[in-house]
Amino acid sequence: MSMVVKDIIDEFYGALYKDADLPLEEVTSRNDGDVLPFSEKEVFDVLRLNYYLKAEKAPTAFKKAVLMLLFKKGDKEDIGNYSPLSLLSIPLKVYTKLILKRLEERMDTCISSNQAGFRGDFCTSDNILSLKLLLEKCYEYKINIFLVFLDFKKAFDLISRKHLFAALSYFGFEDKWIRIIMDLYKDSIISFKYLGQFLDIESNAGVKQGDSSQSWYNT
Repeated sequence: MSMVVKDIIDEFYGALYKDADLPLEEVTSRNDGDVLPFSEKEVFDVLRLNYYLKAEKAPTAFKKAVLMLLFKKGDKEDIGNYSPLSLLSIPLKVYTKLILKRLEERMDTCISSNQAGFRGDFCTSDNILSLKLLLEKCYEYKINIFLVFLDFKKAFDLISRKHLFAALSYFGFEDKWIRIIMDLYKDSIISFKYLGQFLDIESNAGVKQGDSSQSWYNT
């Protein structure tokens, strides 16, 4: 490296990283007791969501979703090859998360110990490994084994809601929480954007995709 280049580097970065040595006024620490851990708006929003839970009634804005179609594979001209994703409001996602947290303990008692998907502290790779070992042993000891793989078409879109609510009742969930969930789906609207305008369609089947509510039905 030539001395000229070195001098340029030294001058440029020396000035860049030089302490500005600006005057600093004495700053005293505020008493922690004077600082609220949450803003007034945050507290109000939480209280409002709890009010919805107590009233068992969500606002109309929670029931409307803007639908985005995500291409999966195959013919792009076939709308069946697109997976719908609901663009939901952030308050709704927080609201459904609150509901899910209150139901998690009960949900864990309903789910088979053999199910690893859609559960915390479980890993589907453990099930895959167990199945692999089972197949190897059956092959080794010449034992017949039969496997069934089910992939329901449009499972989240076409599933009957009344049967889902009946399942929640069957598994012993409190009527209050079932009513809250039912209200979320009552008068649901899906909005498509077409030629710059929104087209609203009433939704009477399927579950919301894009928030925590899916976890209620993955059992």
